[in-house]
Amino acid sequence: MKLDRLTPFNGQFTAAYYVGARPHYNANWEISLFIEGESLNSYNGTDFKAVYGSVFLTGTKYTHKIIAETTKHLHRDIYITDEEMRHFCAFYRGVNLYRLISERETAIKIQVPAGTFKDIVADLSSIEMLPNTPVELPTKKNFIDSIAIYLLSFIPKNEYFQRRNMPAWLDEFMQKLAHPENFTQKVYQLTAATGYSHSQLARIFKKYTGFTLFEYIDNLKLNYALTMLQTTEESVLDISITLGYDSLSYFIKRFKNAYGITPQKLRAMIKNRV
Repeated sequence: MKLDRLTPFNGQFTAAYYVGARPHYNANWEISLFIEGESLNSYNGTDFKAVYGSVFLTGTKYTHKIIAETTKHLHRDIYITDEEMRHFCAFYRGVNLYRLISERETAIKIQVPAGTFKDIVADLSSIEMLPNTPVELPTKKNFIDSIAIYLLSFIPKNEYFQRRNMPAWLDEFMQKLAHPENFTQKVYQLTAATGYSHSQLARIFKKYTGFTLFEYIDNLKLNYALTMLQTTEESVLDISITLGYDSLSYFIKRFKNAYGITPQKLRAMIKNRV
């Protein structure tokens, strides 16, 4: 049987689906987030159960089908070209993430914590509302790329860290770090909770994750800032204080570097849509 090769149209970075999918190939890398219902996903003949919070990464060499097992079904796909995927994976220095995902013979499944997943879904829904105009498309793409990069950060933890026998205390530390009440603390407060000095923790963290503690925490903060700007009325100054940035100007600089837009401009765009 000849299978379809699904190719997103120009300017389509993400799409929501309310039914399953017949057997097909993907033209691009694809991150699939399962938002509602339960389904059976088959990748190259290997079956996976998908529930709320399940996320799958698939490449172009996989045959793929989705069988919805409940009446209500919703999953959202993020489309990534191979060039983009190589660029995203390069962010995780110390881990050859692109090679890791390319050598897999089936999909990679991760289960995102419910609270984190809820925020990601809300962000994607808000981003989808941005108009597909030449002015807004780059901003829309930057937002979606940042979410894709964040989701990719779960893969080294699930796939690579386990192979390197990550200490149980570090695994627990990273799980706690995913919550805003923790990643908004000062680094010395986080360090004290582990019983290690800052230099010791930084060295161990880099050894097992491939990126610095600062990079990891800053990424968590900026993703949370994006959520707060879209879902709260807090001022940009208050958000920067909540996230623990030392100055408003530094927060604005970090945010613009990550998303290609200042938080003030994003807030104005959100208000104009209401």
